[in-house]
Amino acid sequence: SFGIIIVLFLSLNFIYGNLHKVLGEFLAFMSGRVDLVIRKEALSWPGFWEALGIMSIDILISMAIFNFVSRVLKSRGYSSALFLSAEQAGAAFKFTVLAIALVILEEIVFCWLPFDLATRLSIFSGKGAFYILLLISCSLFALSHLFNYEVEDWHWLLILPQFVGGFFLAFVFVKYGLLMAIAMHFAYNLLGIAYMTARGDEKGQKKSV
Repeated sequence: SFGIIIVLFLSLNFIYGNLHKVLGEFLAFMSGRVDLVIRKEALSWPGFWEALGIMSIDILISMAIFNFVSRVLKSRGYSSALFLSAEQAGAAFKFTVLAIALVILEEIVFCWLPFDLATRLSIFSGKGAFYILLLISCSLFALSHLFNYEVEDWHWLLILPQFVGGFFLAFVFVKYGLLMAIAMHFAYNLLGIAYMTARGDEKGQKKSV
């Protein structure tokens, strides 16, 4: 049901919004053609819904990755739970709301520094340098999320959703600016927790039957 809601939102965004055009810009961004991205740094409701549409695509991809990773790690006898119980979710929601400063810091470090400050330097001009910055940024962003887990539970698959999400957040930053990237990062965290909680409840219900 969680995925259906997101698909419906994306459908409406495609039909009545400009998501198809923004998605084309995202693909151009991923190919290194940053010059084709039409920048809209002033905050606006149309821009918000476009950005939320792009991040909704990321959420769908993350959902698929979470399911894949869960199966793979379970088949290998991995004990760390990817999905949250209601009690864990409550704590996670509180932490996410209180940790808005951490979200801001992450966007400054992993988006503003590489895609604003660094790109002003001639050494980082060109498509090759852009890809290097993008891969380094997304990799470090993902690695920082290993600390969401206990050290003994660390596995590179656990941070695959954050690695993929880093590309989407980088695009949102380049197109819409820092404030929108912070807002989308915060929304992504909340939606991610909601999904992991919903899946955790489903698994709990199956076990109790």
